[in-house]
Amino acid sequence: MRGYRIKTVARLTGLSEAVLRTWERRYQVVSPERTAGGYRTYQEADVERLRRLRDLVEGGHAISAVAQLSDDDLAALLAGDASRGEGEDAPPPAADPAASLTPIRPEPPPAAMALVEAARSLDAPSLHGGLARAMMASTPAQVSAELLLPVLAAVEGGADHAPASTAAVSLVRQAVSGLMTCLALGVPSTSARAVIAPGPEDPEGAAALRAALVAISRGYGVVRLGGGLLPGVLAGAARGLAADLMVVAFDRRPGPTAFLPWLDAVWEGLGGRTLVLHGAVLSPLRAAIEGRGGAWTRGDVALDALLRRRGGGGMTASPAAPLQDPLARAEAGVDAQAIPPGR
Repeated sequence: MRGYRIKTVARLTGLSEAVLRTWERRYQVVSPERTAGGYRTYQEADVERLRRLRDLVEGGHAISAVAQLSDDDLAALLAGDASRGEGEDAPPPAADPAASLTPIRPEPPPAAMALVEAARSLDAPSLHGGLARAMMASTPAQVSAELLLPVLAAVEGGADHAPASTAAVSLVRQAVSGLMTCLALGVPSTSARAVIAPGPEDPEGAAALRAALVAISRGYGVVRLGGGLLPGVLAGAARGLAADLMVVAFDRRPGPTAFLPWLDAVWEGLGGRTLVLHGAVLSPLRAAIEGRGGAWTRGDVALDALLRRRGGGGMTASPAAPLQDPLARAEAGVDAQAIPPGR
């Protein structure tokens, strides 16, 4: 069957050729065949999948969170988003004031686009300065939900953004990592606590960084650990910090031979605390995880839903009114908002 060339697919989906290549390389969203001359050829099913992914990203989901979903799951997620959108005029339910907030915005706020451009041009002083100003004007939940997650997504390559260089992605991840202590200090001490760590074979910890921001956006007090820690150390940290749950986020798929003993050792040491194994790469190991009493979340959207159901956070980005851009507030000289007490 004759397929579409990438230029045609870009026109049919509204995604740039650069974004199509990046999504394929980083997230393996589709696997187009190649002609004898090395040109990509996409089938109709590929085009439809890309359209669904585009719609989800434009609707606020991170590409990293939805890239590995099946076609049926993508359709179901789109249907769920559409049904929620039909009730936008209805008042939010009083029982769960955080439920209507999706922590990953489709686009960074307009004032934050300067941060995206600073990262792309490797302008570290402008990037760090802009982030510092935003921190002074917003709560940790707001900064995480409305600024840091969308800026990360834009630099990593979103639906309307060409992908940044590897150096730019590294720069923005390091800058966001540097803010974690300040974000943690701004969360009420009465909030539920989450310990978040990268998988044992994930030295960069990109998934763990995003998971920490999702947890902060839901009002959790987050302690983020480094990579390569032994299972007993991870479990001991969760116990010693009196954490309500531990999230271990994976960028790389571990081998089952090493993973299952590691999982058993962590689970045994947690003392009944909730263990969440996070990452689409763990999909083949889902049965083993859930069979041992753990929880598995495929991506950031699924993790957000799990944390929202738990309702453990004491401070979230309130959906009661549209949030102003954190950078816009900072540049206008607005004082930092008072942090409400934890529940």
